[in-house]
Amino acid sequence: MKQTWSKHIRFGHRPRRRSRSKRIALAMLKIIAIGALTWFSGTAHSQIPSSSKQGSSQRSEATGGLSEPSASDSGAKSLPALHVVLAWESLLSGENWERKNYRAKLDACRESGWPIRALSSDEEAKLGTGEVEILIDARRQVAQQITWTLGADGDEGKTTCLIKLDKHTDHSEVEDNTGMYEAIDSDSRTQERQNMESIGWKLMGEAQVKGQSCTRWQNDRQSVCMWSGGMKWGFAESPGDAAGCAVDGAGVYLDAIPLEATPLKGGSGCRIEVKSFSLGKGLLP
Repeated sequence: MKQTWSKHIRFGHRPRRRSRSKRIALAMLKIIAIGALTWFSGTAHSQIPSSSKQGSSQRSEATGGLSEPSASDSGAKSLPALHVVLAWESLLSGENWERKNYRAKLDACRESGWPIRALSSDEEAKLGTGEVEILIDARRQVAQQITWTLGADGDEGKTTCLIKLDKHTDHSEVEDNTGMYEAIDSDSRTQERQNMESIGWKLMGEAQVKGQSCTRWQNDRQSVCMWSGGMKWGFAESPGDAAGCAVDGAGVYLDAIPLEATPLKGGSGCRIEVKSFSLGKGLLP
């Protein structure tokens, strides 16, 4: 996966008396500087951790409003037909810096005199964003994530200003669901909530997003609402750390689903929203 642009540099105007060759050299330095700063802040993205899938132990979460699960509810064979699409945007200090750095690079390229290929408005809008599709039923459990980042035809010479939108796809599928999707009891839920509160999360209560129940949590950086309607199938309601967007692994969404996440005002993190949520019986098409 290519590095993302993650710093915005504002450049001043150059005196007209400078020669064309000097102007080109200065523009080259600007583009190189943007790339170097991008490397340092490209590590700001982090995954949203999910619950452990090892062994046959029950996970410590619950659904909120659903009845206590029975033994017959447990295991992958009891899974519903679940189809969810999430959209996310990575923010740094409240702004999409991938998009800001694209504009900074474009300005520098225009000063360089090199050949330029700019993004369309639709392509620019996708920078620093991603989409996750979750497909779960008794037959298969799959998640696919698409991430859009800033790219170019090359990183040297005149190719660096031939800008393009890079699309990255990550596919994750459960191969062995033994011990996964086990029903969760209320005692385990209570214990896990206490564990989350002990590490700085505050339980804010129950909410609904797109008609689905979720448990809202908040810490000093973000607010997260985790799907709480899946306790009988073993889905986690404990908060995922959405301080960064999950750009590396779609598998983190296979046993814990954030329906909403928002950095606190002006903060850095991942803004997540639900595009669609379908829950039914039987198998998916």
